[in-house]
Amino acid sequence: KIKNCRNSMYLWRINSASVLLILVFSSAINWDRFIANYNFQNADRAFLHLDYLSLLSDSSLPYLQCEHLDLAHVDVKQMERLNESFSSYSEKYISAGTYRDLIDQRTVQFQKRWEQASWLEWNFSEWWSYRKLNN
Repeated sequence: KIKNCRNSMYLWRINSASVLLILVFSSAINWDRFIANYNFQNADRAFLHLDYLSLLSDSSLPYLQCEHLDLAHVDVKQMERLNESFSSYSEKYISAGTYRDLIDQRTVQFQKRWEQASWLEWNFSEWWSYRKLNN
């Protein structure tokens, strides 16, 4: 006899449960916060795509403000890297000052929208961001 005989239904059930578990755990991570945090931590070693970072969701605004980073210094390094490369990215590049203005404007809009929102619009991610921005 074969011990623990399994059929194809068992295989489908286990694989489906595994896929569901992976989807649940990967959706529990706020990827925009993770991306913003990672990019600013590695700004000295890699090119910082400020135009992309400025488009991340409102839940990542506390990480996008990057007070711990000297954006003027980053801007100089970015321009050096752009001049060394043969990329067409320089057309889309935004300066650190423009980035700071965009994020400040988005922060003000987010805070106004959050304060006027009803309880039906509440979600944990934005609540956490609002609390973090006001502390």
